[in-house]
Amino acid sequence: MGGLEGLILPELVSTEYGPVDCPCHKEGATEAKEHHYIPIDDTLPFFTLEELRKHTTAQSKIWISLDQGVFDITDYIEQHPEDYKILMMAAGGPLDPFLHMYPIYKEPQVLDLLTKHRIGNLTKEDAKNIDPNDPFAHEPKRHPAMKVVMDKPFNAEPPADILAEHYITPNELFFVRNNLPLPPPVDEKIHKVQISGKGLKTLNIPLNDIKTKFKKHVVTSTIHCVGLRRKEMSQHKPTESLQWDQGCIGTANWGGTRLCEFLEAAGFNKENSSVKHFEGLDSDSKKRNYCTSIPIERAIDPDCDVLLAYEMNGKPLSRDHGHPLRVIVPGVAGARQVKYLAKITLSEKEPNSQWQQLLNKAFPPGMNASNLDTTSMPAIQETPVTSAITNLMEGDTIKLHGGKISVKGQKTS
Repeated sequence: MGGLEGLILPELVSTEYGPVDCPCHKEGATEAKEHHYIPIDDTLPFFTLEELRKHTTAQSKIWISLDQGVFDITDYIEQHPEDYKILMMAAGGPLDPFLHMYPIYKEPQVLDLLTKHRIGNLTKEDAKNIDPNDPFAHEPKRHPAMKVVMDKPFNAEPPADILAEHYITPNELFFVRNNLPLPPPVDEKIHKVQISGKGLKTLNIPLNDIKTKFKKHVVTSTIHCVGLRRKEMSQHKPTESLQWDQGCIGTANWGGTRLCEFLEAAGFNKENSSVKHFEGLDSDSKKRNYCTSIPIERAIDPDCDVLLAYEMNGKPLSRDHGHPLRVIVPGVAGARQVKYLAKITLSEKEPNSQWQQLLNKAFPPGMNASNLDTTSMPAIQETPVTSAITNLMEGDTIKLHGGKISVKGQKTS
């Protein structure tokens, strides 16, 4: 890939989050992190948020934290079934981010009931870092089998041996890669995708039109994070970023509209050497946008099957996987397949985002990226062939059958 022309530029746009309605955020209040209404109980043990995450079912006991307290609410929700749905949103984590929606849990009479189920204290460090106005309060529930690689933003992968049991990865076991907080839930009935740029009239196209006025295509495509098996690399030489194992890969049947057909309907000229720019709905607290790119030649080639996808394995996209609309680019690194699509802009320049200019670059093992001008290196598009045996783990004892071993695994390119 030469130069900066002929690229598709995806970007994720900022979204505002409202304030939390609790005393520590009212005008004239002191710093939120200094405000505690559940004191430390020195007679009880301390637990970390990591320990809480292990307790999300009746079998493992359902734990939550609230301010500085940790509570086993397994019996509480049996006694108060009306609270089940609310409290289960916080199972294995803090209840604090939900208080602006359900302030009753700060009322003295409710706190008195919860206190009967208190089992410990949240560690001071974890309690200090919980922000009741947390932008991650919009996070959905995830499958308990998922191995959390990072909590905020949420990144997780399934156990590799489970993954190999399915050619088409079940939606709930598809790895989750988030760079930013998830945007709030989107109403499909009013969601629109804007397309504009060089040679085009600005159009705001309803999601329903994308679903009903274009032919639906279903493409079987594998996505994997460029950090696949980075954890193994770190055993030989320290690496930066998330320590993924063998599970940040998945294959799904994606349903949606071909991007080339969408662009043609919008008046895009195939002879235009401009680039394409995607914008989504998620943002970080500093309102930095996620931006990345793929060659325009791939976008306009019907044989490349680039989709504006709204279905995953026959179901609407989940929030973790880009609801209500995302880009699917078969054969290209997952970092290029933008979620929460809201805007397509024809442009002639790459964005200056860190995801395009600094991150997702590949270097030979003997080079140190800290001493290089990473902006001069092209961003990763295609990835090399990679494979892994996943039904046998290091240290396993193997029984031979006729001198042979049966193996299962994965391979992608």
